[in-house]
Amino acid sequence: MSIHSYFYANMDDGKIRHSRPLGSLKKGTWTAYVECLKLNTPGQADGGLFYATADDGPVLSENDIPWRDKDVPESMIREMWIDVFCGGTSCGPNPPGTISFAGATVTKGLPDMKDIKAEIARLNRQS
Repeated sequence: MSIHSYFYANMDDGKIRHSRPLGSLKKGTWTAYVECLKLNTPGQADGGLFYATADDGPVLSENDIPWRDKDVPESMIREMWIDVFCGGTSCGPNPPGTISFAGATVTKGLPDMKDIKAEIARLNRQS
């Protein structure tokens, strides 16, 4: 299963501001997928985006994204989606494959990757 991320910003024009394939997940094992986003100075291309997995480390890091044009409450991060899509001619073995989420957390600041790695190891021992 591959991971692909889409970010929308400056929704007045409805355009996707960022879309990237990020790699694949290993079937039958737990992994952590970490996204970090830094809003830009309004009108400047100094926003940031960082992706990492507990196993492989950084996948993508960019610091030149113009997320927003104005400094208004509506331009702040207010929500997050997690969607799972299955495409192509087959979505897994019979019965269809499943995906499980152990949790999702939204925080201010960077996560402690050592703690994340420890939790992934614990989940994989239980599987």
